[in-house]
Amino acid sequence: MYYVWIIIASLFSTLFIAMIKLYDQGHNNLFLLFAILSQFGSLYSYIRLLDYDDILTLFIVVKILAILLVTLIGILFFSYKLTNRKIIGIVFGIIALYLI
Repeated sequence: MYYVWIIIASLFSTLFIAMIKLYDQGHNNLFLLFAILSQFGSLYSYIRLLDYDDILTLFIVVKILAILLVTLIGILFFSYKLTNRKIIGIVFGIIALYLI
C-alpha cells in the first residue's frame, strides 16, 4: 500500500501543476478549482504516507516522481522540448531515487 500512496501523491502533485498551466493559458476557473482539489488530495496522501515512513524521505521521493511526470506531460501535451541540461537533471533525479 506504501507504493500506491506514493504514486497517488505524485499524481496529485502533477495534476496541480498541469491544472495551473491550463488555467494560465485560458483563465478558466474550473482548472483553478481542480488545482485546489488536487492540493487537498496531495495533503491527504501525505497524511496516509506518514504511517509508513518519515516525511523527509517521502517528500523527496514524491517530488522527484512528480518532476518526472510533469516532464512527461509537458512533452506530450504542451509540446515542450528537452535540452541536454534538462535530460541531465532527469538522470540525476532517477539516480537520487535509486540512492534513497
